[in-house]
Amino acid sequence: MREFESPAVGRARATATAGRLRRASKALATVKTALMLTFVMGVGSVAVAQPVELRSIRQVSFTGDGPVTTELIDALRKNDDAIGAPADAMCASLLALRRIAESQGRIDFDVVVETNGDRDPIDVTAHVRMGSQYSVGRIHFTGHSAVNDSTLRRAFTLRERDLFDVGQLRRSLARVNDIGLARPVTFADVIVTRQTDGATADITIPLRSRGRRWWSLSGPIIPGLGSYQASISSRLPVWSRGAVGASTYLVTLDVLALVRPSLGVLRVLSKAPPVVLERPYLPGQEWLSGFAVSPHLSPWTTGAHYGRTHLQRGLHARLDDQSKQTLAVPVVGAGRPVGEFLVCEPEGSRWRWLRRGAVYAIDFALGAALP
Repeated sequence: MREFESPAVGRARATATAGRLRRASKALATVKTALMLTFVMGVGSVAVAQPVELRSIRQVSFTGDGPVTTELIDALRKNDDAIGAPADAMCASLLALRRIAESQGRIDFDVVVETNGDRDPIDVTAHVRMGSQYSVGRIHFTGHSAVNDSTLRRAFTLRERDLFDVGQLRRSLARVNDIGLARPVTFADVIVTRQTDGATADITIPLRSRGRRWWSLSGPIIPGLGSYQASISSRLPVWSRGAVGASTYLVTLDVLALVRPSLGVLRVLSKAPPVVLERPYLPGQEWLSGFAVSPHLSPWTTGAHYGRTHLQRGLHARLDDQSKQTLAVPVVGAGRPVGEFLVCEPEGSRWRWLRRGAVYAIDFALGAALP
């Protein structure tokens, strides 16, 4: 997420710090290894960011930027003894503080860990800055000439004049990417511009158009449990909006279905109709999407396809293990190298493997139920 401020605001330093933290967090979460090195640009210098572990800690203390932050810290640290190692307890508290800050629109959340030296055991102080609350001003989409603006806004769960909930922004980006009408947008692509009132920030989502036509090859691993397809798809041109927005519809031509009468064995393997008009599942327009119609499909098959799509989406929403954001915290102190970061990772669900297996099993079963 890139952030900009009006010259009258005069808070460029805090913005740059938050941007560096988020970029470092994304890089460290992607590689997940202590040997990974990334470059972080500082003001007038270049430092090497290196992940570190703080295992031999004697005491952990927190400081806040105000009474609200101090009260939150005291409430969260009541269960530190039950978590285990001091470093793990500190990371759990910092991750919880970030979640609270993001849900309250505090986009300036910042934390720095300071140690009393580089010899074990060490005392650690976490300096936490929650920042002030922001609300969403205007939400702009750019580069979406092939997509109606209303389609994108319906997918966005973060609304104008709401608190600037960063978690809602991440979920909104995931829903926009799920539409498939543009190339995927990452959190780092988002541009945030603060207004001069110091309490409002505008959001700009830059989109890159995706081609209107493509071809694909697909089919089940086990013959007979689904349909093999060699298809050519084209998105309709932009026209109207809402449920009749033409750009959200696809026309698919299945080559195997067209030549099926002359290929013998494919009469068993390929069950897809030769031509299909489809409106894929659209977040924000759930009940008006996720269907496919064709002269070669019976009303029962059309309804079953619609039901399967929504059942699959609903089960995925409940069973998918939601990705959790790591937190990269700068570590400073006398005698410590410049550029050290402590990487705090959220604890994963103990049932994540079972949930993932259930998702695969459901996809397999529903894929075999209909062509």
